[in-house]
Amino acid sequence: MNVCPRTQHPQLGLTLLELLIAMSLGVFLLAGVTQSFLSARQTYRVQEGLSRIIENGRYAIEFIDRDVRMAGYRGCNGSLSLAGANNHLTSPTSFENDFETSFQGFEASSTAWTPTIDPTIIEPEPGSDIITVRRADETGHSVTAHTSTSGDITLANTTGLEVGDKVLIADCNNADVFQISNLSGTDITPNATLSATYPPPLSHAEVYPITTTSYYIRTRTDQPVASLYRKIGTSDAEELIEGVEGLQIEYGVDTDLDAATGISPDYTANYYVAANDVPDMNLDGKPDFNQVVSVRIRLLVATPNDNVTAEPQAYSFAGTDYDAPDNRIRHEFTSTIALRNRIK
Repeated sequence: MNVCPRTQHPQLGLTLLELLIAMSLGVFLLAGVTQSFLSARQTYRVQEGLSRIIENGRYAIEFIDRDVRMAGYRGCNGSLSLAGANNHLTSPTSFENDFETSFQGFEASSTAWTPTIDPTIIEPEPGSDIITVRRADETGHSVTAHTSTSGDITLANTTGLEVGDKVLIADCNNADVFQISNLSGTDITPNATLSATYPPPLSHAEVYPITTTSYYIRTRTDQPVASLYRKIGTSDAEELIEGVEGLQIEYGVDTDLDAATGISPDYTANYYVAANDVPDMNLDGKPDFNQVVSVRIRLLVATPNDNVTAEPQAYSFAGTDYDAPDNRIRHEFTSTIALRNRIK
């Protein structure tokens, strides 16, 4: 008896139920992969934003620290006067040329500042403070010859100096601020007769570039976030660090410091106040910043890009809590700076 072999039929397709199950599993796996990708991407955005904030905050604090720490630097003797007969610049008491005042603060209240800011500080951010520092550069040019108060000054080199530059010449006993009216080789010509001669080698005099520098926050119409700006002398303000939204400054007043002599038993701040609350020791209606021995800086830094977080994040700045208006990350940076040239 012959038995016919059983015919083997290959599977030619899937049932509807099998297809639905396969599709459901595929959608589930794809959703998981997508969710993992989006989660990793969001984590990356947050970490990148935090790194950017830390980098920008440190750079901003470093820029301000460096200048504020050296406020009032005048060579080997910071107590030398740069007013009256020692300042030979045009309009020596103007904002740009008042080098007798080593620094000034301006307290913000909405759209106004106290004291009133100079009009050359353009479009500062309402509600953020402003600080101005006046000082000589750390690097000086050694004087090799000077025989007359009305004569040229010969320097070891004139690298970096140009006609029209404002400079300070100082030793440990005398100081003059003037503008270079001519430069020939290593000789510079002051724009006026100086108050003293600076003959080497006894005087050990040096010539330093001297500048007025202001720091403030500004938001241009063509940028999405505020930035830290720096204005040097009469030059246009330059953008330093983006994402800096706030600047609040307090001034450490040493009530033991003698404003006339600059001497204090400890050079330690007894209290910190806003710029408009610095004591008026001269009774001239203006804060006397000569009583200030330290400065406390607070900066609010935000990520330049929005949509970094899934929802707005609350933040704190200068002791006040805020609800964020967007999905940026914000962080406060603080630095307390001792004014070296207040310590005589």
